[in-house]
Amino acid sequence: MGRQKGNKNRIHSVEYKLKVLKRVLDDFESISYVAKDEKLSTGSVHNWIKKYRNGGVDELAADRRGRVSRFSAKKNLTREEELEYENILLKIEVERLKKGYQVEGGGKNKEFVSSSNKNLK
Repeated sequence: MGRQKGNKNRIHSVEYKLKVLKRVLDDFESISYVAKDEKLSTGSVHNWIKKYRNGGVDELAADRRGRVSRFSAKKNLTREEELEYENILLKIEVERLKKGYQVEGGGKNKEFVSSSNKNLK
């Protein structure tokens, strides 16, 4: 049961996650029953259980969205790190082109535009 198209992802508080986990771990209710009752996916509940068992409440509270690249966080990169970063960017660009995106513009104004309606032959 995923979210409906057009709806935003829900962000649940730690207290809510602990309430759900209490029902599963302490009250011995099935994961599928609790997930259906709370309108969650069973995968979310499984992930919360895994995080709780590995790192406790701190791991459950950790917000991993908006990760920053190890390269973009640094100001002064070594020459090797600069080349590795450039290599990663080029690999990303190649993968996008394989998926049918075309590059428009250049430099920082580069955009990847879907070419699904264009003939690629």
